[in-house]
Amino acid sequence: MKLLSISALAGLLIAQVASRAVGSDGKLVVGYWTGSDVSTLNFSQLTHVNYAFSTIQDGVPNLPDTLKSLVPAAHAADTKVLLSIGGWGGGNGFTPSFNNSAGRAKFVKATKKIIDETGIDGIDIDWEYPGEPGACGQPYQADDTANYLTVLKELRAAIGNKKILSAATATHPFVDNKGKPSKDISAFAKVFDYINLMSYDLNGIWGLTTGANAPMVKGRGGVAASVVQGVTDWSKAGMPMNQIVVGTPFYGHNMTSVHSMGKNSPTDEYVPVVGGNTGHNCNGGGFSTETGWTDIVPYLAANRTSAVAPWVRKFDTITRTPWLTNTKTNEFISYDDPISLAEKVDYVVCMDLLGVMTWELSLDNGELLRVLAEIFDKAKPHGHQHGGHSKSAHCVPTGPPKA
Repeated sequence: MKLLSISALAGLLIAQVASRAVGSDGKLVVGYWTGSDVSTLNFSQLTHVNYAFSTIQDGVPNLPDTLKSLVPAAHAADTKVLLSIGGWGGGNGFTPSFNNSAGRAKFVKATKKIIDETGIDGIDIDWEYPGEPGACGQPYQADDTANYLTVLKELRAAIGNKKILSAATATHPFVDNKGKPSKDISAFAKVFDYINLMSYDLNGIWGLTTGANAPMVKGRGGVAASVVQGVTDWSKAGMPMNQIVVGTPFYGHNMTSVHSMGKNSPTDEYVPVVGGNTGHNCNGGGFSTETGWTDIVPYLAANRTSAVAPWVRKFDTITRTPWLTNTKTNEFISYDDPISLAEKVDYVVCMDLLGVMTWELSLDNGELLRVLAEIFDKAKPHGHQHGGHSKSAHCVPTGPPKA
């Protein structure tokens, strides 16, 4: 990579993102997709499709056949395509490939070849998680984050500045060699065009209680992680606001509470859960309990603000997310709906973040992506407001949600 001043390089990267964006005001709508039939995708509501997943095999990312049909279809609609490498359970190759110069060179060469041969617009890396325990058997080591930065610099130098490099990240910055969130990740901001915050899977059966899957802010219980926490911590560590994309789920997490929650107040969604634990669960800690939006819809009334018995719907005005409880089985589902997603879009616009992302497009019936795509029109009258930490409080709604 050519040596540039920090300010010049930052300006170059910001200009790249702006020029690549399809949406008005440069906002992105990024959708992860695992399907194979491109006719199911509504490219008019997407600026970027991240095809998931490629995994590293013998040091080389494999090449999914679906790219052959996805790339021309997306490009015909002026939508960009990235190949996402990794994913939960797909990260075994990162540490052994990146912790030595030969492994990095092999990875970079193979990745550039994929870009050149397929015509994709870039690479998204979904490493869950550098320097931290992940899926069962996935290796990790203390210098993962340092090695990650090294390979990213080498990859950027190889593919140039016209191709996109993004990453799916936890809500906390990459950890340092002591396993603590890094206080300065500004060097990553120089090689990434943007990061996609995985601000979901935050509460679930891997904890001790029911709770919000994707809280805007921390609720009355559960973990501290949230959308606002993720944006704040990454920004403080050196990731510019206009390089942060907020992730949203097109699914919920279901679990069973130890007693009925039917009469709980809407903000009282934290009840001991059957099978909960506090230890790291390498199997994904309940990821098998995902329930897609299309499977949640039958539990809801047509207005989506009430439920079909024996289900009861409530909206937590702290976390700004809805939840369902079954009064007969004590099953609990925390999810996002058109109302909560609209609030997240408004937050992104208010904070002048780069855009929104979702996992996963196949889980939607068209209702949810439509809401995310409203960011294009919402950003027009808003303009650039130069969001910051002090703005966060007034960008988060309070009180009853807008129906």
